[in-house]
Amino acid sequence: MGSVTLRYFCYGCFFTSVTWSILLFLYFSLGQDSQVSLHHVPVQGPQSPGLLHRLQPRYTRNPGAQRRDQGVGQRERGKGGANAGKAADLSPEMGMIFNEQDQEVRDMGYHKHAFNVLISNRLGYHRDLPDTRNDKCKEHPYPIALPAASVVICFFNEALSALLRTVHSVLDRTPAYLLHEIILVDDNSELGKSHTDTHRHTHRHTHRHTHRPAAPGTGAKPELI
Repeated sequence: MGSVTLRYFCYGCFFTSVTWSILLFLYFSLGQDSQVSLHHVPVQGPQSPGLLHRLQPRYTRNPGAQRRDQGVGQRERGKGGANAGKAADLSPEMGMIFNEQDQEVRDMGYHKHAFNVLISNRLGYHRDLPDTRNDKCKEHPYPIALPAASVVICFFNEALSALLRTVHSVLDRTPAYLLHEIILVDDNSELGKSHTDTHRHTHRHTHRHTHRPAAPGTGAKPELI
């Protein structure tokens, strides 16, 4: 009886050891495959201390795929980039950090706007929006001869890419003969640069642009597109 018990005890120890050995082997093998050597992290320009340590966990694929993604990211961040045309396709690479500048943009976005500005900048200014109207509203006949409307957009410390995406959403979804103007009201933003950047973009990408001074005593800075 004692020999049988000892035999089962030895079998149990053996199978337990084999099971743990397999689990540890799989754990370390998968861990090594998911971590890419620091030599393959595509960081350009001067490197700040600790930057590579922050970037390393984000790279979970082979170096060849990373280089392809880096090229896509650089083209999107170029002049015009994805923002000049249609909306970029949503993909995991949208949030990838390819260099120190990307890290700064991402950190700045969370600090100033509480969301990922890096992804917002890569999304583009044009997007497809669902029709959220009630079904009865969709079926209701509307007259074609309607007066032109003015669209007022108030913003405060808004990221430029998000603000311009809102403007282009109005332009893309509104018939030209129904849109008289888009008024951007800067509600005393503290960032300062958004006012200048908005003017620069509207001068470059819209057919008409005028400016109206702020209303006395309000401190706001209206802009008329």
